[in-house]
Amino acid sequence: MKFLTSLIIILLIISCSSLDRLKQSQQSKNSALNSKYEIYYYNKSGVRIQSSNSDSLVIPLSSYLVDHKISPDKNKIAIAYTESDSQKLVIINTKTKKLWPIKSIISNYHFTFEWSLDSKNLGVGYYSEKKVGNKFFPDKGEIFISTYDVQKEINIGCKVSKIFIHWLKDEIIIVSDGKKYYGVNPEDCKTIFSFSVSDKRKISFSPDGKKVFYTKYTSVYSTSSNRNINVPELYLADFNGKNQKKIIDYKYEPQNIRWAPNSNEIICDVKSQEWTDIRHICTYSLTLDNASFNVKEDFLGLPKSNKPFYSPDGKKIAYEKSYKRGNSYQFWFVYQNVVEYPKLNKTVTISEIITQPNSTSNQIQPAGSISGWIDNDNILYQSVRWSKIYNLRNKGKYTISPDKTPIFIKEIK
Repeated sequence: MKFLTSLIIILLIISCSSLDRLKQSQQSKNSALNSKYEIYYYNKSGVRIQSSNSDSLVIPLSSYLVDHKISPDKNKIAIAYTESDSQKLVIINTKTKKLWPIKSIISNYHFTFEWSLDSKNLGVGYYSEKKVGNKFFPDKGEIFISTYDVQKEINIGCKVSKIFIHWLKDEIIIVSDGKKYYGVNPEDCKTIFSFSVSDKRKISFSPDGKKVFYTKYTSVYSTSSNRNINVPELYLADFNGKNQKKIIDYKYEPQNIRWAPNSNEIICDVKSQEWTDIRHICTYSLTLDNASFNVKEDFLGLPKSNKPFYSPDGKKIAYEKSYKRGNSYQFWFVYQNVVEYPKLNKTVTISEIITQPNSTSNQIQPAGSISGWIDNDNILYQSVRWSKIYNLRNKGKYTISPDKTPIFIKEIK
């Protein structure tokens, strides 16, 4: 009886919420129209640019897009894509829409590339692979620096490393031979420091270049599966790999780990120690040397919270919340995208979707998952069927059709 009463209350709340959303839907559509976006996307025809009054082809694709990287100043996009017998790397200027072809390599080679902090240079590595035992490592190739303003490439002479990893500082880049990370001089590839990465995963350097975090896997016995499984632990070290320390234990299984823009915090989601199939948003403070998380129960129950993202200015956090009823999602499921303003104690719900799974399956595919921040006002969230932009400033929603995969979005103000 108590359960039935709770169900009726919840359904009434959801029904009222649905009516409110119906009233607001036209307002949201209209406000979305007031937000204009320039969208770089790709589909079967190639890479295209869509604006309010045009949709133009920039790069014809006969095969598929491999990777892309947006410069820190958002004025350039580096794109790697395949042709029938080759891979190509180009840069698109998002202001002039002009293309600069950088490199073409044969199809069995691989590109890695990253922008410099000042957006002037693109570090590029390309390589073929060789198999050593049951692992693959870089073989032939090179690392070079492309300077956009003068449109030239300089091979910096790395003899062992062929993988470009990261611009740590203007005077240090990170390259790899597949076994170690090397901090080297970008002019002559002279090694400044190195550390092994054979046992490390999810390696990420802080925005200020002073620290690095990574996960290591440890084997623990699982009572539910009656076997040993590998679970991650989170470690923090100096940028050169020294002074390593564990900051989140394997019991919490940290996932979706990201730096705060100011480099003072690390955010992730962790496994609850009290409830099954529940995760919490966790923040580790480098200043306090402490990891903490809040367990917030609301009228829908205790949510599973995961996939946190800091806004570019670090003032907001977007993440996902989900609730279940029944032992195997048989009853109903509420899925939300949420934005919190930590310093203002304010919360905004982007979407609330009630999903009814079919009776033959206990698997639920949520209607949309947060992909990240476009800028401080806009969030991209996606499903297998569409991509949507949510504008926090005017509460508008903009839907991108399912045949378009966005790679760069800019609001035109």
